[in-house]
Amino acid sequence: PFDWAMTQSNLGNALLLLGERESGTQHLQQAVAALEQALEVFRAARATYYVGITEEILASAMAELKKKQESAR
Repeated sequence: PFDWAMTQSNLGNALLLLGERESGTQHLQQAVAALEQALEVFRAARATYYVGITEEILASAMAELKKKQESAR
């Protein structure tokens, strides 16, 4: 499970980077989903270091998603 969570976290980070470069929000939404799934495993494993890193990336993804959704209105 921990390796899977690491993969999800890395995927979420990559999707965030893609989403920042695109006008749409699909990759950002996928990033949020992947990061949230990784956090569930990291929290269950009490891997506080990885929880912190993943929460920071998730916050960035959510902020970027919100910004793009607001600019689309």
